[in-house]
Amino acid sequence: MSVPKIVSHSSLVLLSIITVLSLVQCTGENVVSVENYGSVGGQVRVAETLKAIPEASVICAGSTTQADEFGNYYLQAVPQGIQVLHVEKPGYKPYSTNILVAVADNRYDVVLGIDTVYVTLAGYTYLEGSEYPVEGMYVSCAGKSDFTDENGRFVIGGIPEGRLLLRADKDNYISYRAFINVAGNTSVRVYIPATTLAGRVDHSTDGPVAGARLQIEDWSATSDAEGYYYFDRVPRGFQTLKCTHDAYDDLQTIVDITGTDVHFDFTVRRTVVDTVFVTRDATVSRADFDACDDCPDWPKADDNLGADDKLRLEYFKSVSDTPGEPDHSAASRFFIELPSLAEILESTDLYDAQLFLYPTDETNLPGYITVHRVTGGPWSENLITWNNAPAVSVLSLTSVLMPPQGPLKIDVTSLYATGHGPFSVRFRKEEIGLANPREYIYFQSRESVQTEERPVVIVTYGF
Repeated sequence: MSVPKIVSHSSLVLLSIITVLSLVQCTGENVVSVENYGSVGGQVRVAETLKAIPEASVICAGSTTQADEFGNYYLQAVPQGIQVLHVEKPGYKPYSTNILVAVADNRYDVVLGIDTVYVTLAGYTYLEGSEYPVEGMYVSCAGKSDFTDENGRFVIGGIPEGRLLLRADKDNYISYRAFINVAGNTSVRVYIPATTLAGRVDHSTDGPVAGARLQIEDWSATSDAEGYYYFDRVPRGFQTLKCTHDAYDDLQTIVDITGTDVHFDFTVRRTVVDTVFVTRDATVSRADFDACDDCPDWPKADDNLGADDKLRLEYFKSVSDTPGEPDHSAASRFFIELPSLAEILESTDLYDAQLFLYPTDETNLPGYITVHRVTGGPWSENLITWNNAPAVSVLSLTSVLMPPQGPLKIDVTSLYATGHGPFSVRFRKEEIGLANPREYIYFQSRESVQTEERPVVIVTYGF
């Protein structure tokens, strides 16, 4: 029993080449017969994905066919020998190669690279439902991008053809996403999500405010005689809405316009600056001596000084050089009651409150001045003394160094933020005891004949 010999494909190809060359040498010309033809077939696929390419045109030695829906092609009666196989289809790079056609069926699979065509994508961005252009929108597609100009126009070059995702983004806007078909230079219109915005502008006492200008970016509206305003289109998202009017303070706020047909009302204010005199002030003093050789005259702890035209911060200390003799000290501090604000004002209406004290020209080492809030009960300017003075908070409201010139300014905004008042504070100087006969600084009181230098609170609020 004989065993059939197995001949490899490469051996068959070599044998075919030798046979063809031998025939040519023997006859001096190509031999034309059925035995001198073969068939060529295979599959055409995409080089990048290996997916089948249907309807590709296949040409070899004058024979032409078209690949089927699965990318398969088949050519019959292709002359034996070295032939050129050519495959092409629009959108792909054409492919040509030399093949050896043998008598048997010949399989040649082909891969075609995508022939990318780069084009320009241009267009405009508008607010949805309008022709209002959107400036500064970041538009991107296929890794390329551009910002829209004042007309909403963008131009993006180097875009491949095909079905691509177009994006449009801007801070505080709702993002835009859509697939587009790009074939050749393409122009598109992008409509950014938008809606209407309406509302009213009024003042707490003046009522409706006409002529107020409302603005979101480059879009604006003006309130009518009844205070109503209307935007027929504004971008959806969290937008900054500004309101301006010559007679009122400028206002702006973030408005949630993520919904549809949004309504937002503005209550405007005007800045008011009031200068109000303090309602009470008085100095209190104490000394641990009646008289001594080095001691100055000093009020007693039960003396009332409410009618004094000065507010006094003083400290005295005498250290005895004689064994057995006591040291002596004395001090003066003062209290001030701040005026009440109008009951119609809310704490949120208050912008700022500053207490101003004007010094006399009498001073010696004033040092730091510390202010404490009074926590005890009410006090009378005509009855307060060191002995009956109300208690104060342990923590100071502030501590300041007396400026070399001008008034002493104390920020009391935090007090009025807790209510309308009145509030009382106590002033005390840094008590070191280095100066002889004493350290001191004096301020004009509300009884001073210098009326323009009496203690005042300057209050700034919106109303």
